[in-house]
Amino acid sequence: MACLAAQADTDLMARVDPADDSIRRYILRRYAYDPRRRERRHQIVAAFDSEAEFEAHFREAHAQLVQDRAAGTADPDEHYSGVVQDPGYQRLQQNGRLVRKAIARGVNIDTLLDDLELPSNVGIIRAGRDTSSADIRP
Repeated sequence: MACLAAQADTDLMARVDPADDSIRRYILRRYAYDPRRRERRHQIVAAFDSEAEFEAHFREAHAQLVQDRAAGTADPDEHYSGVVQDPGYQRLQQNGRLVRKAIARGVNIDTLLDDLELPSNVGIIRAGRDTSSADIRP
């Protein structure tokens, strides 16, 4: 695999679990064909607790990919990218999915919203009437 050569030089870097939601992590992803799923998708290569370590690994992986492309052994659509996930990112995204599914099923989400912190990419807009005013006529 093309990434193995790049991995050899970075094995001493402080890798972390990409699913560890208690820390900020820099996640290196590879967009490539996944034969098990029979589709192209982003696959996690490694996660680091330091931006400098992430960038070093990214440069090595990209250099190896350029060599593989020159040799004709890499797919032209294949590439590397990275995402930064702050502590609590996965929990917030799960909360957003929970609220979306509850709304889709017609559940009253008032009690959910009191207890859940939502991610910054989720907004809730409510429409309704104020029935406490005397000016409202049926």
